[in-house]
Amino acid sequence: MKKNYPLFFLFLFVCSVLMGEVHIINFGYPFYEPNSLSVFVGDTILFKGDFGKFPMFSGNIPEKAKNFSATEGTTFSYVLNSPGTYKYQCPPYRANGMSGYFIALTRDKIKHVENDSTNVYINFIGNSFHLVTPDVIPHNVYSISITGKGGLSVYTGEIKREEKDKWIATAEFNPGNYMLTVTDGQHIFGRRFTK
Repeated sequence: MKKNYPLFFLFLFVCSVLMGEVHIINFGYPFYEPNSLSVFVGDTILFKGDFGKFPMFSGNIPEKAKNFSATEGTTFSYVLNSPGTYKYQCPPYRANGMSGYFIALTRDKIKHVENDSTNVYINFIGNSFHLVTPDVIPHNVYSISITGKGGLSVYTGEIKREEKDKWIATAEFNPGNYMLTVTDGQHIFGRRFTK
């Protein structure tokens, strides 16, 4: 019997592209780990923890996305169907740090955003990024996320309305591949880089 391994591996690759990846967010008091992720439309977010003690509800999400919540059980999954920023929280413990977000990108948009955008200029200088907003102020608040292997967050921050630029040092990052993502909730820009 002839074994056809190349077709089998091609099948697995196509399935993984169509199904997307699963990203796990563990939680307990008072944390979500990780509390920020950069992912792709079609991926699944899997929350793991005790929803009876720590109910979870979506906050601001993209216009075409469906709200989500979980108030019982220990797992909950949510498939991302729209690009943009998704915020979530545990209302009783939000003030203690139980909130987070994930940014969903489209795979075709990643190619588009490799270059500097007209809204945020992304410059890599030495061991740091310099993010610069346009000359026109005020501007929207931009959320910044840098994720490493498996979409795990290594940096989160923002460019506030009154700020014109932001420096992010990368000298302390471990060697590996990273994705820097900047969004104002409507526009998403990014840059892949290797340390």
